[in-house]
Amino acid sequence: MRIILASTSKNRSDLFTKMSIKFEIVSPDYEENIIESMPPVDQIQEFALGKAQSVYEQFKNEENVLIMGFDSMISFEGRSLGKPKTKKAARHQHKKASATAVVKPCLLMPATLALWKTACCAILP
Repeated sequence: MRIILASTSKNRSDLFTKMSIKFEIVSPDYEENIIESMPPVDQIQEFALGKAQSVYEQFKNEENVLIMGFDSMISFEGRSLGKPKTKKAARHQHKKASATAVVKPCLLMPATLALWKTACCAILP
């Protein structure tokens, strides 16, 4: 099975490499727009889905392909802190004692039109 990582994250790529997983990287064409009224966990699920779906067209007719989109976010008191723009901002975020980091996967298998968001399954439109 071909595994497509819909991410340009060096950390995710390194993790797959360390686990000896054979994979290909495809840069997702997806822009994350934080919605303040949406809980962070729901936002990152949507971002992971958006990344995976953004590369879907390239593989939609292929069998034995798994597209993996991921997103992560740090939240504090139920609000997203967003992606830090500098190393100083990143250190500040990590120092917040009650901040929570969450990572969500989204897995797409184009030929079967299967979509997994964490543990649930749905059919793609």
